[in-house]
Amino acid sequence: MRLLIFFIGIFFWGTNHAQIQFEARDSLPQKIEQILAKYEIPAMAVALTNSSEIIYSTALGKRKLGAEEKVQIDDPFHIGSNTKAMTAYLAAALVEEGKIAWGTKFFDLFPTWKEQAHPAYASITLVDLFRHQAFIQPYTEDVEWQKIPKETTEDIIHQRQLWAQQILALEPVSIDETVGYHYSNAGYTLATTMLEKVNDLEYETLMQIYVFAPLEIKADFGWPNTKDANQVYGHYIQEEDSVFIAHKRADEYEIGRLLAPAGDVHISIIDYCKFLQANLSGLNGNSTHLSSKNIQYLHTKDENSHYAVGWGVGKVKFGDQRFTLSTHTGSAGTFYSETMLIPELDIAFAIFINSGEDYHYEGMSEIRTYLFKAIRKEYEKTRNFVKTEEK
Repeated sequence: MRLLIFFIGIFFWGTNHAQIQFEARDSLPQKIEQILAKYEIPAMAVALTNSSEIIYSTALGKRKLGAEEKVQIDDPFHIGSNTKAMTAYLAAALVEEGKIAWGTKFFDLFPTWKEQAHPAYASITLVDLFRHQAFIQPYTEDVEWQKIPKETTEDIIHQRQLWAQQILALEPVSIDETVGYHYSNAGYTLATTMLEKVNDLEYETLMQIYVFAPLEIKADFGWPNTKDANQVYGHYIQEEDSVFIAHKRADEYEIGRLLAPAGDVHISIIDYCKFLQANLSGLNGNSTHLSSKNIQYLHTKDENSHYAVGWGVGKVKFGDQRFTLSTHTGSAGTFYSETMLIPELDIAFAIFINSGEDYHYEGMSEIRTYLFKAIRKEYEKTRNFVKTEEK
């Protein structure tokens, strides 16, 4: 089982608030159809947006392998670890309300747990957990997932707290000095216990109140087809016979509520663009929800790390200029999602597919490259026009 991954890519681009018109809109559907056929991907959704409007969006393919229902533009896809940025956005909203601070220490909220915890965790803070710098075990592999407690009908806040205490009793991991963090899904559960503690509301309710409702987003948790069997199915290759199939609605790939804050949101690409727009607006100083300062903090890494607060962040170069790229990918084994934001160009895009196979991710990568080339062409055309006007 592949779970909740993160990727940061290096691309070559330019800087300026260029207005992208995206003339490639006419050729992109054909390109997507080619990729779907070449890699045998059931379905793909693609969208390009700036901070105020969606520039382009499409969804092509089938909701389920072997079925006739075509995927629709408002169909939800599971986005895996791209949930992390949304959980971080929730935290930013609570910081803005003064209910918690980025520097709040975990054991200031749970002082009675400290004695039983490993001493390496004594001073970890909320932001340490969001930046994967709290030395928490990763919980990214099958062998770790098998150790996650089975959920019961008991209060989910209490269940998360019980598991958090178990996590804190484990040996710490070392920070990878080459990237400045050690990726941890469990760390996001610990961060969520802090957010639930200061609100006395469960995570799922907090997300509706502070993220989905204010941004007018329709989203939920779990597989898209859990409540509606006619919705989009994820797909994977069975280990026992290497056959590519649609996964069952409740199987071993199900994430569950204990780890939901790290990667269990499903959302349509149209609604996801609203989230990207909120981030672009804040990055460019024009936020209408959270303060721009708080959103910018989410995309700010420390000096020795490549990971910010729910986002991977890097510097990219085009010509003699460098600028910032925020990015993330996500997969819980049966879907894949990828998103990239280029605030200097006021542009972002997302790609969703309903397969979790690495081979199909290669198809996503081809579409990503195609999008970058198209945007680059638009940017250079705009830049050349500006230079002509200046002469």
